[in-house]
Amino acid sequence: MELPQSSWTWRTSTYTNAESSCVEVAPIGSAVTAVRDSKDRARGFIVIPPISWRALTDSARHWPRTSQFRAVRNEGSEE
Repeated sequence: MELPQSSWTWRTSTYTNAESSCVEVAPIGSAVTAVRDSKDRARGFIVIPPISWRALTDSARHWPRTSQFRAVRNEGSEE
């Protein structure tokens, strides 16, 4: 049974602030998780199945939180 979008509860990370690029997530029953851009909600959302959501969150949990991330992210930019 699919839940109507009006019943979805969107949440953001506690690390979210005005300068960051973040997403919002909404668990939809036990089947999938919806994900959208917190700064551009009108663009819609994607729906991720449980096994993929688990892989994504496991990867994010183990991602290095160092200045190396910024260096990789900005590689090739003119900043």
